[in-house]
Amino acid sequence: MKISISKSTILLRCGGSATASKTVLLPLQGVAFTIARDENGMYWLAADSATGHTPLSTFENEYDAVRALRRINSALRRHIWTDKGTCLFRLIFWPLAAVAFIVSLNGAMMNLHTAASSPALTLNQPPTVPTQEFTQPASQPQPPAPQLIQALAQAAKSGKFTVSLSQGKPHTLYVFSDPLCPHCRAFEPTLERLAADYNIEVFPVSLVGDDDQIAKSGLINQFVLTADKTARIQRWKKVMLGEVSAAKDAPQSQEMADRVNANNQAFGLLGFTGTPSIMTADGKELSLDVVKNPVQLAASFNQ
Repeated sequence: MKISISKSTILLRCGGSATASKTVLLPLQGVAFTIARDENGMYWLAADSATGHTPLSTFENEYDAVRALRRINSALRRHIWTDKGTCLFRLIFWPLAAVAFIVSLNGAMMNLHTAASSPALTLNQPPTVPTQEFTQPASQPQPPAPQLIQALAQAAKSGKFTVSLSQGKPHTLYVFSDPLCPHCRAFEPTLERLAADYNIEVFPVSLVGDDDQIAKSGLINQFVLTADKTARIQRWKKVMLGEVSAAKDAPQSQEMADRVNANNQAFGLLGFTGTPSIMTADGKELSLDVVKNPVQLAASFNQ
């Protein structure tokens, strides 16, 4: 299943184990996805929206149907967290989210919104069929909560969540970068130049592309964060040059996966919509044009 989400629509290229592939365009506002079992024992994945009831795919077993629903829900959650039009949602849960991120810095996995999470699937025990509805309340962007800014500083200081390209300078830049993002790779030489005058703390994230690319990026980030401070810089520079073969066979670690997930959650909480995203240590988001202009960048710390 391929999923593309814009500001107002969701495009699904879907096909179940018992149906041919097809493309469906749905309104994003107020859409709900459900699974039902028919009299023949087949499982139907469908969408209910303002346009009516739309059958999407048919599956021979519940597990495959729920797995497809989970993929849709995961894509919608990623869109919600990275869309600036959902700042009201983030504002409502901000105190809980900020505290959860601080907890994650101490080694616990970040869990911002328990109600939006589903229980883990197991192959030998089909789960209860969930029904999820996602809406997008509108609001104006809000500045980062002080707790979140403090948590980012703690994360950088801990040495667990970031790649520290430079330290000991008067001012600090936080950079959220995806190793498989072409724009991030193109921006990397600029970061290396900035490291001569600024503290550069890179928070590796895994957010760009389809599910397969996001999973691959996550493994690369785990590979990077597993190394010590010096080796981590070298690994990061190599993967940003496209040398990712070593990461493919690297041992996987739940602890490292939790760190990458915490970075992804922080990216969403900060309201960023693309990578690379750059901000000052006091929470001011900077455009790439400002960061590339030495005079404007220096002035941004004096405002």
